[in-house]
Amino acid sequence: GYAVFDRLLTLWRSRQFPFEGGKTLLPQETIPSEIRQDSELLARFFFLACIYMRGGITSATAFKGLFLVYQDDPGMFNANVAMNYSLETIKTKLSSRMGNWDIEVAAYNWKENCRRLATTWNGSVLNIFKDITNYEEALERIRNKKGKHKNGLDAGFVGFQHKMTSMLCYFLVDAGLVPGFEFPPPVDFHHLRILFGHEILTIKTERAIRYGERILEPARSLLSRYLKTRHSDTPGANLELADALWLFSLTICSNAPGNTTAGNGGGRKELKERKKKDGDWVQIPLKITGEFSQEEWRHNQTRKYLNTCGRCPMRTTCRHFAPAEAYYRRGILDLKPHLPMRLPIPSATKQNQSKIDLFPEQISLPKT
Repeated sequence: GYAVFDRLLTLWRSRQFPFEGGKTLLPQETIPSEIRQDSELLARFFFLACIYMRGGITSATAFKGLFLVYQDDPGMFNANVAMNYSLETIKTKLSSRMGNWDIEVAAYNWKENCRRLATTWNGSVLNIFKDITNYEEALERIRNKKGKHKNGLDAGFVGFQHKMTSMLCYFLVDAGLVPGFEFPPPVDFHHLRILFGHEILTIKTERAIRYGERILEPARSLLSRYLKTRHSDTPGANLELADALWLFSLTICSNAPGNTTAGNGGGRKELKERKKKDGDWVQIPLKITGEFSQEEWRHNQTRKYLNTCGRCPMRTTCRHFAPAEAYYRRGILDLKPHLPMRLPIPSATKQNQSKIDLFPEQISLPKT
């Protein structure tokens, strides 16, 4: 497992495939200068953006939409102002730019967290982080808990557990708004896809793997152990590892044909490729036969495979696909066996239909 992380960090630091050329921006890199130049405003923007870092909407889409919310009404990002807005007002302002995904929860969390921020921390996210030196202290102040803190402060913020605490730490440290300290990456689906896909983490069950603390806690512990073992003297290694895992899954794994899902909608050309079962989305079947046929292995899948798994620098240890829709729609990690490393695909001339080796170079990565 550590070898996979080592390889990812090497690729990230040297900007090798799939990280070359800055072709994929991190969500926080899209924030315009008018917000970035005000440290207090930027911290509040990150704090409130965490409300939408829960799946169902991509991070990039959320950041773009939230900037539009800010342009419509800067008061939405001032805790002392927004706490006095009605829920209906907040719902209207958010839905106009963010859509109606989970709007009831988003509006409530927005108003309540602004109230807690204003009444407990004088409206400043940076005040929360004063004198914080480790992850446990951050959890004590940020993670939502029943009752009150021992010092009488509100028990954290609604919707903030381990992942969102790490997420907020990540955003603020990455932006240089607070000093760096050790905390685990904000583990989400993209991290789990790589951990389970390479069998760095495994679970014995015949049922679907439900997203929750049963798998999140071991994932956080594993990543924390790796950072302490390999990079205890490397400032910012936790930020780099978080970026590498997240972007690798987003740019490579998400586009692999084995991770493609289908459902309602889509262009006319795609309709024949889509299957629907009981109104839900299902994985597009990838049928591999001994002889190539356009019906069994469509040209677009061949092209996708060659640009993703076919070029993957860690392909020799990958064992499973993990389609995103199963997570976003049903909250499960639906592992599928990886495709064989030799596939029947057409040659460049489209005449020779024999098997060719997609993997001329093998990279050896031990699991431990």
